[in-house]
Amino acid sequence: MKRFVQSAAGLLLFAAGAGAQENSAFFKPPIFVFQPGIVTANAVSPTVKDADVLSGLNVRFMTILPTAAKYFLGVAGVQFQPNGVGGNKNNSPGFFYGGLIPVPIVSTATQGWLSFSLDPLGVYGPSGYSSDHPYSHEAFLEGAFVLNVGSKMMKDIPMFAGVSAYFLVDQQLTHPAQDAQGKNDRWNPVLLYGVTVPIAAPK
Repeated sequence: MKRFVQSAAGLLLFAAGAGAQENSAFFKPPIFVFQPGIVTANAVSPTVKDADVLSGLNVRFMTILPTAAKYFLGVAGVQFQPNGVGGNKNNSPGFFYGGLIPVPIVSTATQGWLSFSLDPLGVYGPSGYSSDHPYSHEAFLEGAFVLNVGSKMMKDIPMFAGVSAYFLVDQQLTHPAQDAQGKNDRWNPVLLYGVTVPIAAPK
């Protein structure tokens, strides 16, 4: 069940990052967000044929670090499933960090309604491949879609202007799950979806 505490980090809040204070430093003032949602496994290309789709409540907090680079943001955060996933009751936290790489053509084509980024992430979370190591360090590649509801529909209401809906596709690259023949399954992503609510952002 290691993959249920994986990360996700990528939420394309690069739109919010654009409002960070201008200065000469590479890293700009951070943006803190709360991201309640759902995590689902086995919905896409399950490793075990006819495996049940497993879901659970996902709670995560993320810090976004806008940078002086136009197409790169830093990200770090923590997430956990209060009730576990699929009845496993494992609510150990997972920690993630990495970068957000926006793909601006998506935002341009949708007039800012939809954003997309490719996010290389490192994740330190519960391990599923070795009983000798309760936690493991893994690499993930994430595709992150964000529907910018707040900035498009409620931009004049400060408390809602930064709210968005997210949908993440997270594929583990290291120690992938194995199928019934013992072969590595390179495409068995976990899905994360919910809402993003800014907690604090630069003035």
